[in-house]
Amino acid sequence: MSSSNPFKNKESKCLVRMREDCSFSYLGGGSFYYVLPGKKAPLMGKFNLRQGRGGLKLLVAVILAFVLLKSLLFIADLNVFNSIGNRAQISQGSSSGKDKIQTERRFDKLEQDTEKAKSQLYVLQKPVAEIRAGNVKIKKYTIQSGDTLSGLALQHRVPATLIAASSKISYHSILKPGQQVLIPERPGIVYLVKKGDIPAAILNKYRVKLAAFTADNPGLPTIDLIEPGTKIFLPNAKLPKPVYPWARPIVGRYSSRFGWRRHPIFRRRHFHTGVDIAVFYKNVRAAKTGRVVYTGYLGSYGKVVMVRHDNRFKTLYAHLSRIKVRTGAYVSKGRVIAVSGNTGRSTGPHLHFEVIRDGRPVNPRRYIRF
Repeated sequence: MSSSNPFKNKESKCLVRMREDCSFSYLGGGSFYYVLPGKKAPLMGKFNLRQGRGGLKLLVAVILAFVLLKSLLFIADLNVFNSIGNRAQISQGSSSGKDKIQTERRFDKLEQDTEKAKSQLYVLQKPVAEIRAGNVKIKKYTIQSGDTLSGLALQHRVPATLIAASSKISYHSILKPGQQVLIPERPGIVYLVKKGDIPAAILNKYRVKLAAFTADNPGLPTIDLIEPGTKIFLPNAKLPKPVYPWARPIVGRYSSRFGWRRHPIFRRRHFHTGVDIAVFYKNVRAAKTGRVVYTGYLGSYGKVVMVRHDNRFKTLYAHLSRIKVRTGAYVSKGRVIAVSGNTGRSTGPHLHFEVIRDGRPVNPRRYIRF
């Protein structure tokens, strides 16, 4: 028989938003989400038209509340506008020419100070020191607030992946103020020779030509006699493809990254502790072998499954529609543990996936290719 649900898989859309604590959104599947101002905290709720008359009555009540609020806000804004206009007329009639000149000077001073501060923010701080790898200059740069690998790459014309490899950090790392990175003056990698390294194997791994290597690293007695602890430069190095040890929990469109972002419902800046994969009600698989430590509802995450893999790592799978494992069950890598969905505080069907290391969420893209 054909499905009788006329709302299935509809795209979510914000219908009304007057301010952060006053919005009305359609979430898809016949579901609506509303936020109304309250005395101490905003009133939030979610309802579905498939609930029958009760859902329809609630929809009508919310719409009427929004119309009333919009009217009250309009009247308040009009009163504020009129009062400002009246004060401006009074001050204009009583002010002298001398007061106007002083006001203009203060305004000009404020504008000059603002532009000066802005220009200082725009200027990239110079590296604190320079080192050498062979005959190539390497800038030792201290990360400032707001710096990103992509921004440094654009500024210095060196790929972000090579800056990360030279600095021995992950390409997906979140940079912290005070952290130091190494930036070569041209594309390549700064490599610190370790005990047991075979130089020929290093060149082969990074696909560096011998002639280019010897030209950028003069003074070495021979390629086979490089002392451990020596910094060498690998010009135009090609990074080997990363080996991801974990499996994808689900195949879909990568829709939201790990890190700071604007909240899709409240439109406020917040830290997203996982990644989102937009997908419609498909099987979710364990990313790694482990034991299920929690199943059930978890606040705004809706239905979740948490798997412990060892003493350091756990994974969290959220906004599920169905859970197919029990707490305490042992699951192998790739086993189906749930079905993705739209439970909890969500703007549409998707999977929220987290990797927790030593009790703190980390970027899942370090371990899984999406």
